[in-house]
Amino acid sequence: MKRKYKTPHSDNDTHIVYRRFHYTPRVRLDLLATVALALAFLGIYIIIPTPSDAIEVTVISGFLVNAFGTSLRASLVYGLLIYKAIGMMLLVAGFVFGGIVVRNAVTKRVDNLLDTFRK
Repeated sequence: MKRKYKTPHSDNDTHIVYRRFHYTPRVRLDLLATVALALAFLGIYIIIPTPSDAIEVTVISGFLVNAFGTSLRASLVYGLLIYKAIGMMLLVAGFVFGGIVVRNAVTKRVDNLLDTFRK
């Protein structure tokens, strides 16, 4: 989205010279990069086995036992799969949001390079 402006460049008693320029607002990439990093770190933390996994998987399997009446052994396996799948989804979401930031940076550099060749 380009916004075009017309501003006075110089003036004297008889003439006013205007200069035209366009302003392209920057997308808030710093916030998007922060969200991408947070999601990726959280996804990596969930995927890597830690001692706290025992608590989270037990809570998920307890929910599965109470809600669906599955056996404890099967609910532990399902709980672990659900927990690791949540970690993978967070990691993929972090990569997608980070990819947007990287794509915008690469596009900016390529556009600047093409502008220098066109001049």
